[in-house]
Amino acid sequence: MRKNIILIALTLLVAISAKAQGSGDLMINGGLDLLKSDNNGFGNEVQLGVEANYFFNSELTASAGFENWTSGTTSIVLGTRYYIKDDIFARVRALFGENDISIGGGYSHSLNKHWRIEAMGDIYLEGDFALRGGVAYMFGKVN
Repeated sequence: MRKNIILIALTLLVAISAKAQGSGDLMINGGLDLLKSDNNGFGNEVQLGVEANYFFNSELTASAGFENWTSGTTSIVLGTRYYIKDDIFARVRALFGENDISIGGGYSHSLNKHWRIEAMGDIYLEGDFALRGGVAYMFGKVN
């Protein structure tokens, strides 16, 4: 069942991406889970993620990266972001390794032309919830 959900999510990602045309900007972002519902104490299981987001246009990205846990687990992550407004986005990600999908959203505050700080929340299909903070750097022409 989980493999079918992942397959459907990836198919939707490809379908949405194929229709999009856009700027070609690239954003690299990294984040750290500040709070996760399955942690049994502060620092026992720290999760760090790094992703690259390719902008098809000002609203839609495709992302790829990895998540790493201090427990030694690493997942390859594929996903998409949809910017509802300039700094508010929804996202869906498939985590290969953890074999899970996260659905969430966040806020990205521009510090200057290239740097941003981000706050995100995700719900995982396994039943966990996470809050994450991070930074991002925009490459490209940056509108």
